[in-house]
Amino acid sequence: MTPIHTYSDSHNFLKKAMGVANYYGFSSVSSQKKTRGRRSKKINRIGLETRKIDALGGELALAIQRCTEKAQAPLPEPLLFYHSTADAHMKSSRKTLPKKLVFSFGIVGAPQSIAEALIIRTTLAILEELGQNDTHVFLNSIGDRDSAIKFGRELSLYLKKNQDTLPPQIQTALKEDVFIVLEYLRRKQHELCDDIPRPMEFLSEGSRRHLREIIEYLDSLDVSYELDDTLVGHKDCYTNTIFEIRKTTSTENKDGSLEHAVLAKGGRCDEFSRRFLKTDEPSVGVVLVCNPEKVDVQDLSIQTSTRKPKACFIQLGFDAKLRGLGVIETLRKARVPLYQTFVSTTLAGQIADVEERGIPYTIIMGQKEALEGTVIVRNMSTRSQDIVPVDLLPQYIKQIS
Repeated sequence: MTPIHTYSDSHNFLKKAMGVANYYGFSSVSSQKKTRGRRSKKINRIGLETRKIDALGGELALAIQRCTEKAQAPLPEPLLFYHSTADAHMKSSRKTLPKKLVFSFGIVGAPQSIAEALIIRTTLAILEELGQNDTHVFLNSIGDRDSAIKFGRELSLYLKKNQDTLPPQIQTALKEDVFIVLEYLRRKQHELCDDIPRPMEFLSEGSRRHLREIIEYLDSLDVSYELDDTLVGHKDCYTNTIFEIRKTTSTENKDGSLEHAVLAKGGRCDEFSRRFLKTDEPSVGVVLVCNPEKVDVQDLSIQTSTRKPKACFIQLGFDAKLRGLGVIETLRKARVPLYQTFVSTTLAGQIADVEERGIPYTIIMGQKEALEGTVIVRNMSTRSQDIVPVDLLPQYIKQIS
């Protein structure tokens, strides 16, 4: 697999990533307070370090672990978190500066497809802030646990049937993990890949529906994407969705082959949570990397200033979620401070959250508004409300607040 693209300016990288993540509702793992309740068991660190099962050598999995350990189980509401390896360095007594900075963020406690859509939308916004505008999303699904088992079984049968044509250096891995063999064959563009089983052929109806919904979100956001069945994550980590965001333009390798730089990679890690954290809380996340030419300690100490939200965006129904992510990005670019609750499971929970935070206005989008391209803006003090076209929303919020 193509190595993930890295950035050289560590300060700019972290500042942009944290700023956008904050706007979309993610908060630092270190800033989250522990809640009372039953804890999830700690991760099997030895297994994780040796298997390196997630998008980047365990960094995403460790961030999910840190977030999960602070939360009660079951979660009352999904947790949106981000984590940087710079945080761990600043708290340690090590004098050497890190050679690589990893920024990962994700959601724990949200099984719905909106979680993947929110992760991808936020990642694309971060990449745009970093000057990466020529991006393309590559998406695959290996399905739920049963789907992955069926796929793995067929893959194993196919590889054993053609074992004589496997390179000698990979034949021993066939007994340990067929997904490792698959990754090797696809990286080498081996001839066996032409007729190899495809994971989407074994998806359950629930997994197919989950993937279709993600595609609908990407379509509604006008995101450039394509399905890529060569994306298969480690069986002990990923379920359903796995994705990469790559540069649209390619570079030529020494052997003449073309390569698209991977800007971010991630997916749904429900299996990781089940196997290693011993929890049924679903999780999904993504990883970006900075490999600075020179690191100063001051570059790692970044305080993000968050302005008090002028409004909270509330959506009712699937169509509103489809349209709503685009509205959020429009308001972000217009620099309108906003709070959103896209992964909240109940309307009552969203309303209660707004009142508890003392946010003066709510922006409400239901199915009718989504179809008409409007929103309802409600004054939480007077309960008066106006119907506002989405195109005029940034200007309207700035005028009333």
